[in-house]
Amino acid sequence: MQQLPQQLVNGLTLGGVYALIAIGYTMVYGILFMLNFAHGEIYMIGGFVAWWVLSLLTGNNVPYVNAGVLIAFMIIMAMGLSGAWAFLSSVSPTGRSGKLPE
Repeated sequence: MQQLPQQLVNGLTLGGVYALIAIGYTMVYGILFMLNFAHGEIYMIGGFVAWWVLSLLTGNNVPYVNAGVLIAFMIIMAMGLSGAWAFLSSVSPTGRSGKLPE
């Protein structure tokens, strides 16, 4: 019976991730009328950053609440930087040329 609340939290968390990915695909398809599967790399970078920071902090006996706050901050930074890099390396050069592929 102790496992039920944890499994409910796990299911809601995973469902939230799936919902965010689906909303991203829907927004891109609604604007461009084509699917863009570039979201996967951004989510994977966030996952790897979370795993890396958690493994570093748990080895130093940092409380989980503090680790969670730091992990959230690191994920925001990593995903923001990777999104900015993706924009500057792919979208920005296309916008300067004045021709968008169709």
